Amino acid sequence: YNPSQMTNSEFVDAICPGVDRIWGIREVFYQHNPFTDNANPTKAEVDEWHRIALNHVRALVGYTSADRQVQKDTCIFLPVRCGDRSVGSALCGTLNTQGTLGRRM
Repeated sequence: YNPSQMTNSEFVDAICPGVDRIWGIREVFYQHNPFTDNANPTKAEVDEWHRIALNHVRALVGYTSADRQVQKDTCIFLPVRCGDRSVGSALCGTLNTQGTLGRRM
């Protein structure tokens, strides 16, 4: 797909065949089998699946170079998970907004 040669509507129709679907995402899911238990995935597994899915969407528009790929980054994922009030671990309580140990977020 080349979004620069399509209208917004054509582009959306090309990569999203339905309002809640992305072209090829089912195949990507089964290729990676990201969850140990599909009925009860862990937060880490969901984070990893979101990374894989986002890279798939980027690939649909030709963003495949290393600088365009979402990489695993604990400094990003851990503070986001700690934002979930149900986490409540001692480590999360000591992360600051830069993702380093220190004052409470």
